[in-house]
Amino acid sequence: MSNMALGLTKGAKLILLSSLCFAIMNVFMKLVGHLPVQEIVFFRGLVMLVATIVPLKIQKIPLLGSHHGLLFARGLFGTLALTLYVWTIQHIPLATTNTLQYLSPIFTALIAYFWLKEKVTPKQIAFFALCFLGVIMLKGLDSRIDALSLILGILSALFSGVAYNCISKLKDKEHPLVIILYFPLVTIPLSGIFCFYEWQTPQGLEWLYLLMVGVFTQAAQYAMTKAYQSEEASKISIYVYTGLFYGLIFGYLVFDETYDVGALLGLLVIMAGVVGSTLSKSEKNNGVNLPKDPHQT
Repeated sequence: MSNMALGLTKGAKLILLSSLCFAIMNVFMKLVGHLPVQEIVFFRGLVMLVATIVPLKIQKIPLLGSHHGLLFARGLFGTLALTLYVWTIQHIPLATTNTLQYLSPIFTALIAYFWLKEKVTPKQIAFFALCFLGVIMLKGLDSRIDALSLILGILSALFSGVAYNCISKLKDKEHPLVIILYFPLVTIPLSGIFCFYEWQTPQGLEWLYLLMVGVFTQAAQYAMTKAYQSEEASKISIYVYTGLFYGLIFGYLVFDETYDVGALLGLLVIMAGVVGSTLSKSEKNNGVNLPKDPHQT
């Protein structure tokens, strides 16, 4: 009675755990949704800074790397993506925010086509179109989603796509922990400026919620890293998208969020396009590229 009996490999289980941790992170973000966006971003950056610097120091790896411009761009666009992501979590239902962020692989592929000269197949283009059909359906069928929230959610996915392409350019040039470090190195001073003018002191359990945002982020990223180290990406990447269902469940249980049939259909159309694009890219590349979870900005 092992993995075979359950039908899940070790890598698949780790991906499911990672997606669950990201979903729990989203819950804690929404629980402190009345706090200023930049304050939440600031605290997440602090936890990431500590969790990244410690292993870098232990391994005696130079902290700042050598490709400073590209590293800074990775941190900047990751910061912009996270800021807009937190804003959308505060204003629209949890599962919808998750689904819009899952558009980031689409933008990643489109940006890579122009910047990194990676090929995009006609099949992928068809799935891209399906994604944006789903976005139009979602806006038209869910009255809780205003135009500004929709635009900012899509921009968050776009900025994530830029950040992922920076990471792709850096993957053979810098240590992974150095690439990760530049996220809090940019996030903390930028968000700190806004916190200085808009600070709202957390009360009671809110301190714990903010800490949990960072803790579950790190747990999720660790589980995902271990998953891709233990198994081929093409075999397990599909499990990343269970985040939609976690979002639906937690949104209902914790925040009493519900969806009618039309809105659910829009979400599923987006997911069908994203999953189809991911699978067609894995098929084209024989699974050599590691899909990144869209929350790992």
